[in-house]
Amino acid sequence: MDIEKEIEKKYTELQITTQQMKQLQKQIALLNNQLVELTLLQQSINEIRDVKIGTSILVTIGNGIYAKAELKENNEFLVNVGSNTVVKKDIDSTTKLIQQQLGEISGVYEQMMLELRVLYEHANSKEEEINKLAKQI
Repeated sequence: MDIEKEIEKKYTELQITTQQMKQLQKQIALLNNQLVELTLLQQSINEIRDVKIGTSILVTIGNGIYAKAELKENNEFLVNVGSNTVVKKDIDSTTKLIQQQLGEISGVYEQMMLELRVLYEHANSKEEEINKLAKQI
């Protein structure tokens, strides 16, 4: 095979790998955001244990919008478990659920980081191969 064609082939492989890396980095960023949100949620649940019943609190309604409310219960939560189904859970089982989600997402995050490292090494290898072939021209 002609050296220039070989360089072109390897460069195409490098571009594909680079695109895969970019997509994986976006997914990793989304997972990282989920981990941060779950961690903050866990902290909030732990803090609410110490809030006295009847205390005025701010409740999130949506993106940056809050309403004043009075805390009626500080050891039970209404938890969306999927398919628009909400169930009552005590503070310990809610915390356990969040811990489970954190564990699952952390596992996927670690796996994606490993995949990113493999792609990064592959891209470096292709670059080195291209550079070696370019020196032969």
